[in-house]
Amino acid sequence: MRNAVVKTRRNMITRNMSKNITRNTARVYGVSKKPYKKKNRKKIVKARRRILLKLLILVPLVILIAMLFFGTNVAGQDDIRETKNDYYHELEGRYMEVLKAELSRKGMGSAGITMTSIIDIKGDRTYKVQLHHEKIGKMDEEARESFLEYMATIDFADGETPVVYSIL
Repeated sequence: MRNAVVKTRRNMITRNMSKNITRNTARVYGVSKKPYKKKNRKKIVKARRRILLKLLILVPLVILIAMLFFGTNVAGQDDIRETKNDYYHELEGRYMEVLKAELSRKGMGSAGITMTSIIDIKGDRTYKVQLHHEKIGKMDEEARESFLEYMATIDFADGETPVVYSIL
C-alpha cells in the first residue's frame, strides 16, 4: 500500500513538473495554452499601471532637467542685458547733465527735459528728447529750428546712438 502511495506521489510530482515546463516554455515563446484568467488580467493591468506611473514620473523629470540645462544659457543672457542697461543708464545720466549745462549757458537753466529711450528688436537704442521752456515757446519758427540744430550737435555719450529733439 505504501508503494502505491509513493508511486502516486511520484506520478503527481512528475505530472506537475511537466505542466510547469510546458507553461514556462509557452511563456518564453509568448504563446499561452490557456486563455487569460482574471488573475492574469489583474496582473497585466497592474503591470500596465506601474509602467504608466513610471512614465508619468520620468517624462516630467526629463523635461525639468532639460529646462534647467538649457535655462542656464538663457540666464547668462539676462546678466549681459542687465549690464548693458546699467551702462546705458549711466550714459543717460551724463547726457542729461550735459544738456542741462548747455541749456543753462543759453539762459534756460529751469528748462524741462524729457528723455525717452526707444529700444528696437535688435537692441539698438534711439533717444527722443523733448524740451520745454518759456523762452523756447516765445521763439519764432526759424529761431526754434536753429536752436534744435544747435542741440542736435550735442552727441550722446557713446557717440553712435541717434538722438531726436523736439519742443513741447
